[in-house]
This record gives sequence, C-alpha cells and structure tokens, in this order.
Amino acid sequence: MAAWAEPDSATKVAEPATSDNAPQKKYSAEAVAHYNRAVDLHQQGFLNQAIVEYKLAIDADSRVEQAWMNLGNIYAAQLKYAEAEEAFQKSIDICRQLHYKPGRQLLPLFALASVYCAQGKYAQAEPLYKRALNLSDADHDQSYPYMLHGYAELLRKTQRAAEADKLEQNPAKSQAVEKAPAGDFYSPMLNH
Repeated sequence: MAAWAEPDSATKVAEPATSDNAPQKKYSAEAVAHYNRAVDLHQQGFLNQAIVEYKLAIDADSRVEQAWMNLGNIYAAQLKYAEAEEAFQKSIDICRQLHYKPGRQLLPLFALASVYCAQGKYAQAEPLYKRALNLSDADHDQSYPYMLHGYAELLRKTQRAAEADKLEQNPAKSQAVEKAPAGDFYSPMLNH
C-alpha cells in the first residue's frame, strides 16, 4: 500500500525479492491469508480489524514487511505517530535484514519521513527523504513526485525556500512535480 494512498488502494502481498536474486522462501500460507484478509478489511475501512489481521500475518511470518507498512499507514491516519514510526521502521529493517531489493525500502522511508514531518521532526525526516529520493527513479517511479514535493516542503518549513525552489527547478524533477496533483502529498495518509 502506498504511503499516501487511501485505504482502498492496499494491495495483496508481494513475494520476497532479494537484491542478489538469491532464492527466497515464499511467505507462509497462513501469513498470506491473514495479510490478504487484512487488506480486504483495510479497503473496506475496518481499520481496527485490519490491524489485528496484519499483526496475525506478522506473527505467522515475520518477513511480511508490507504488513508493517500498512500498519504504519493505519496508525499514521489515526495520528498514532509513535506506533506509525515503529511500524515503518520495522518494514525498513526487514528489507535491509533480508537483503530485499533497495527499492522495496522506498515507500516505508517516505512514509516515515512524512510522519516525522507531521510532528515537526524535520532533522529526522530529511535524511530519509534524501535516501528515498536517491532510491527512486524520477522517470519511472510514481512516488517520485510525492517524495520530491515532501522534501521541498520540509526545506520550506526549515527556512530553506531557495533550496526547495532549486530542487524543484531541476528539469527532470520539476517535470515530475508538474505531473503530481497540487497539495500536501502526505496528508491523505496523515489526515491533517
């Protein structure tokens, strides 16, 4: 589920993919069943029940980083920032520990940065935005304009508007920003 998406855009579980193409054991059937049930509940707006199912998926197979990601999205939407931070960090940690492809960290990095920004924790958010932007592909990644905008907003909130303007004036990046809808790109997730 994308960090800034509405609950109806949750997706079914993706299998592990490592950066070195080493074979990975598939997620357990029990974890997949709980995760998919959680996604269905999440999409229907039954967030508390979805939380229970995501946690059951994690209990069944600790490698399901998407369950942590979606838990973080729910907690962020509920303004439970400490829980959201923990969930997004766990998703990032799993990706690192299991050597998943670096791009798999993109959304939890962006989501964690957004949660930090929502709390005014700009010093913690900035390196995460930078890492996410470095992992992202301006031409092919749908999340790139949102991350770029989020980072530019952080720069403006920390009295660095000139840096934000320069960032957005980069031709590849400014073109991506133009494709994105106007507004606060992480607000649907954070409800503010």
